[in-house]
Amino acid sequence: MKPVFSRFPRLFTFLPLLLIAVYPFIIDTGMFKDWLVALYQFGAIIICLLVFSYKTYENSDYGYLLVGIFIFFITFILYWLPESVFTLPRYAWILFVSSGVLIVTVGYNQVHQLEKSITDIYEKKENWFV
Repeated sequence: MKPVFSRFPRLFTFLPLLLIAVYPFIIDTGMFKDWLVALYQFGAIIICLLVFSYKTYENSDYGYLLVGIFIFFITFILYWLPESVFTLPRYAWILFVSSGVLIVTVGYNQVHQLEKSITDIYEKKENWFV
């Protein structure tokens, strides 16, 4: 539906598959492997922040998810800072990540209940004669 000049190039859609082909070459080098895993994590967190911030803008019930993902983002940034700048014991990282998981789980439950109630209302409206 978009004009040709504004479409996303199809060549770029296959770029993540290139990472899968290159991964066996860097599996034994710790630094590249850590960078690749960090890149995957960072991409996932940024996409989640973008999607759920938009969803929260539309409906405030998605706020729990946004807060949990923001905790994941802060934990990610602090984890990848050099030890000379910021350091925490191992249990602190586990507490940060587990609190993010807990908040996201509560958020998913809240959104699931919201979707279920919306679906029930829609089904009642469609089946008004029953």
